[in-house]
Amino acid sequence: MPISAVHALGVFVEHGRSGYRKNMKLIYIVGPYRASGQWQIFQSIRRAEAFALQVWQMGAACICPHKNTEYFNGAAPDSVWLDGDLEMVRRCDAILCVPGWEASSGSLGEVALAKQLGLPIFRSIEELRKWLDQPPCSNVVSG
Repeated sequence: MPISAVHALGVFVEHGRSGYRKNMKLIYIVGPYRASGQWQIFQSIRRAEAFALQVWQMGAACICPHKNTEYFNGAAPDSVWLDGDLEMVRRCDAILCVPGWEASSGSLGEVALAKQLGLPIFRSIEELRKWLDQPPCSNVVSG
């Protein structure tokens, strides 16, 4: 293990994860990506990225597909990215929709899948924060 990785690991272990949840929820960011031009695509990515950062700052893990394939334009058919996005939704605990998601066919498909799976669907950071702040449910039956 490189020295920097050992040092980082030592700091992580020494200081722990105070301020973050023990059982992190995994949140998927839903929002438009494709657009009429490169500038509009960049703006879509930046908007999703800002929401993703807020999710991480609340102590949840986040998948932001916009960042995942940011520089892949044209490297494979759109269906590859869209199918991959749906697979990522299946593995998440909830989704967070960014403004403008309703205008995106890919986002509509992601929300439809989340509904089918019974995943919580949030349309604002505030809604997500309330959900994350709820105490975890216990499946243990006392007796």
